[in-house]
Order: sequence, then C-alpha cells, then structure tokens
Amino acid sequence: TIEWNRTYGGSGDDKGRAIIQTLDGGYAITGPSKSADGDGSNNQGQHDHWLVKLDASGSIQWEKSYGFAGHDHSRSLFQTEDGGYFIGGYLDVDGSEGLGNETVITKHGVGEFWAQKLDANGNLEWRRYFGGSNNDRIYKVLRAHDGNFLLVGSTESSDFDISNSNGSYDFWVIKINTEDKMLWQKTYGGSGIDDAYAAIATIDGNYMIVGSAISSDGNISSSKGNSDYWVIKINDSGNLLWEKSFGGSSFDAPFAIAKAQTIFSSYLIAGNSKSNDGDVVKNNGENDFWIIKIDEAGNLLFEKSLGGSGLDFAYGIIGTFDQKIVVVGETESNDKDISSNKGKKDIWIVKIK
Repeated sequence: TIEWNRTYGGSGDDKGRAIIQTLDGGYAITGPSKSADGDGSNNQGQHDHWLVKLDASGSIQWEKSYGFAGHDHSRSLFQTEDGGYFIGGYLDVDGSEGLGNETVITKHGVGEFWAQKLDANGNLEWRRYFGGSNNDRIYKVLRAHDGNFLLVGSTESSDFDISNSNGSYDFWVIKINTEDKMLWQKTYGGSGIDDAYAAIATIDGNYMIVGSAISSDGNISSSKGNSDYWVIKINDSGNLLWEKSFGGSSFDAPFAIAKAQTIFSSYLIAGNSKSNDGDVVKNNGENDFWIIKIDEAGNLLFEKSLGGSGLDFAYGIIGTFDQKIVVVGETESNDKDISSNKGKKDIWIVKIK
C-alpha cells in the first residue's frame, strides 16, 4: 500500500539508481542527472552524479551534483560511519579532461571507476578514479569488513590500473582505504564478456559478487548456456574462494543480491531468465524474473520464475523480517503472474514465501 510518493528532477534526464535509509530515519538517493532547474540546482554538462537527501516523508532536505562536461553516472552509495556518504559510479574522462582526482591527474580511458567521499552535508572531501584505456564501470560500492571501501564493477581494459585482464570484459574489484589509496585490485572472468552488477558483504567476513558471464573458460568452471548468473566469493584480500554458474541454455543475467532473513546464512539473487532447462524449471515467455537462493558455499537452495508472456526484468530484491522475499523490476506482460498492466512498461513488485 502506497504511503507516499514523490518525483524528483528537472527538465532534463534524471534517473534514480540507488536508495538507502540514512541514520536519521530519512533517505538518500543517487543517480545521473542532466537538470539544472526544478529540484536540480547545478549541472556541469550532460549527466552528473546527483545526490538527493530526503527526510522520512520524502521532502528534499538538500541536493548536490558532482561532475564535469561529459556523461558521469552514479550507481551506488552508502552512508559512512562519520555520517557522510560514499558514492560510486563512472566518470567520462574525455569530458573531465583528466580531472576527477584530487591528487593525481592522469588522463586515460573512456569511462573510469569513480569514487567520491562526501561529508554529512554532501560537501566533497575527496574523489578518485581508477581504470585503463577502455570502459570501466562501477555498479556497486560496499563498506569493507575492515572499514575500508570496496568498488565492484566491470572492466574492458588491460592496462594502467588493471594488471591481469582475462578477456573482453571482466568482473573488476578494487579495495581502497578511507584516504583514496588503492590497496589491491583483482579481475575475475574468462575470454568473453563477464559483467559484475551487484555485491554483498557476507557474515563470514567475505564478499559475494554476482553478474552475468558469457565466458566458459578462465575462472568460469561450469558454464550453463549463452549467459549465466555467475557468483563468486572472495575474501578481504581479493582471493577467489569459489565460483558457481547458475542458469539454463539461454540468456540469464542477475542484477541484485541480498541476505535472506532466516536463521541459516543464505542469500537471494534476482535477475532475468529466458531459459527453461538446467537450473531453471520453467519459463512463462520471453524474459521472466528469476530468483534463486544459495547458501554460503554457493549451493542452490531453491529457484523460482515469475512473469508473463512479455518482457519481465527484476532489478532489486530484499529478504524481509517476516522471512519472505520482495522482488522488484519492470514488466511488459499482462497475463499469467501479472494481474494487471497499466501501460506499455510498469514497475512490478512481488512478495513471495
């Protein structure tokens, strides 16, 4: 049941990519924005990272944008222990003319991992980008178990900050300290296109990273089809503990991971699937929401497909305190599991046992 709803933006292209609940009971939203009017007070050109701080009822308390002349897209954030914010996304280095680092100006690449540390009022404390000559994109930032920061995404590069490329695109993970210095970086994948989209700190002191893998070599030991859910577990030093592929013979891609609220340690992963074989028991047509649950060792505990005969894509998942699962995404279907459709493409939210 809707308690309240708000829209935020201006006359340009403004997109929400991540939301958190803040320590004061309000919320913070980040995403790329092109607006310098309406709710947006400033724009440096094309898209900027935009951070909007809300109170508990959704009213804007303050907003700030960060960027340069090119397309700079924020994708993830968390609140730091000092009450500030840490934002990750990517930087259009051509548009920034090499700016985007506070200490070192080294222009290279097309798009870089871009991390920014802000204070509690959104004022910039430091920023740093990492990458190589090609496309590098952050999709998730995490607070590391030791208080440092983990940057998770994908890289197409094999030079500069990337030391061991496996192929076309790899999962790329960087650990930096609280003063923007790189502690280590690692790539994971095979010779094909492997993109990391989500990550979580696990309760045993490690990290699970999920994404899509087209490769069937390198670090990928058991490819299931054209594109799989690929899950890796790494430790605090970036060492690969295990990797598992899930899916069927067609295209399957995950976009979210969350902890299940159960007495046993397990994790929920959501994305989409076109398969109806392998690990996927059924398909309702085109792409379905596909939800899987795995344990700390990567064993598949259950799977479920939801959707209709059209295109259905899941992008977010949570485990609720009543031990249920809520998954959200978009649907173009109007049949089977979808009871109604309000237009061409709707938000679809589902709660399941």
